[in-house]
Amino acid sequence: MKRRIVIGFATFGTAFALLALNAVAVPAIVNNLEKTKVVAMPQKAEKPVPVSENVPNLKVAPIIPVSTVSDYMRQTLTQDDLQAIYKMVDSWKNEAEGGTRDMTEDEIKRRIKLEDRYVYDGVRPQKKLPLVKGDSLFYFDSATEMYYYPERALTDEELLEFIDFSSRINYALALRYAPQAPKPSEKDIKEAEAVQIAKSSVEKLFDVDTSLLDIQGSFNNNGPTKKGEWFFTIAPYKQNTLRANGETFFTYVVMIDSLTGDVTDITKLCSTYKMIPISEDAEKEIRKAQDTWIKIAEQIVKEKQGDSRKIVKAEIVVENNKLINGKRGYVDILVEVADKDQVSGRYTVSLLYTDKSLHCLSFEK
Repeated sequence: MKRRIVIGFATFGTAFALLALNAVAVPAIVNNLEKTKVVAMPQKAEKPVPVSENVPNLKVAPIIPVSTVSDYMRQTLTQDDLQAIYKMVDSWKNEAEGGTRDMTEDEIKRRIKLEDRYVYDGVRPQKKLPLVKGDSLFYFDSATEMYYYPERALTDEELLEFIDFSSRINYALALRYAPQAPKPSEKDIKEAEAVQIAKSSVEKLFDVDTSLLDIQGSFNNNGPTKKGEWFFTIAPYKQNTLRANGETFFTYVVMIDSLTGDVTDITKLCSTYKMIPISEDAEKEIRKAQDTWIKIAEQIVKEKQGDSRKIVKAEIVVENNKLINGKRGYVDILVEVADKDQVSGRYTVSLLYTDKSLHCLSFEK
C-alpha cells in the first residue's frame, strides 16, 4: 500500500516570518505574491435570515483584493539593495530567527493582522527596521543574527518594520532562486486545467463554493520518482486575520498527477480543530462497527467522487493489528475498484474520529 504524506489539522504559520529558504520553497513566494486574492468569509454555520418580499434579492459580486507586495518590491528594491540582502543572508550561519525575547501573544496577533494589511491594503512602515544598534529600541543585528527587543510591547510601527524586513528578504531570495524552480513539460497538463481539476474536486467532495476562495498553486518534480505534480491550497482570503481573531475556517490541499490529471491526494484542514487520538477502547468500538465506517467510505467513492467502477475490496487499514493512523485521530479505509474484475485503482478514505467526516482522500492506480 502506498504511503502518503499526511497533512494534519493545524494552525498555519505566518507567510512572512523570516525563513531559511531553499531553492525549492522560495519561488513559490513570488508565485503567491503575484496571485489575485478573492474575498471569502469564514465557513461556519449561520441561521438563515428571512428576506422581505418587497426587497430584491441581489447577488453582489465580491470585491477582488490584489496583493500589493510585488509591485512595491519592484518599485523600491534596487540592485544594490538586493546585493546587500544576498551578502547579509549568505553570511548567516543559522536561520536568523533568534531574539532577546519571544513575541508575546498580543504582539503575534497584531503582527498577523498587520501582515494582511501589508499585503492587501498597502500599509507600510514609516521607516526600515534598523540593522545596527542606535536610537531604536527594536532592531536586527546581522552580525549576531539576533532581533533585539525592548522590554515594552512592540508598537504597530515596529511590527510593520519586522514584516517589511522579512518580506524584502523573502522576495530577494525568490528572485535569486526562481530560475531553479521546476517547470512543467509539454506532456504535463497546464496550470489552468489543473486549477479547474482542483476546484472541481473540492466542490464535489466537500460541497464548497470555491469561487469565493483563494487558490495558490505550484509545480514540483523533485520527488524520488521525479514525477510531475501540481500542488494547490484553497483557502479563505485574509486567513491571517481570521486566524488571529480565532475564527474557524477550512483549507483544502490538493495534489494532482501532472501527466494524467488524477487527483492523488485531497485533504481538508481546519484552523481550530484539534485531532482526537483514538484510544484503545474507542478502537475496539470502531472495529466492532467497521461495516458502518466502510459503508461511508464506499459512498464517498461512489457518490462524491463519482467513480462508477466496481468495488472489489473495502477494509479498514491496520498495521500490527492497530489502526494505522489512530494516533492522528482518523480511520483509514482502503477501497479498491476494478474494471472487469481487474483492479484499476485504490483509494484510501480517511474519516475523522468521532464524526466520520471526510478528512482526506488519496488515490493510486
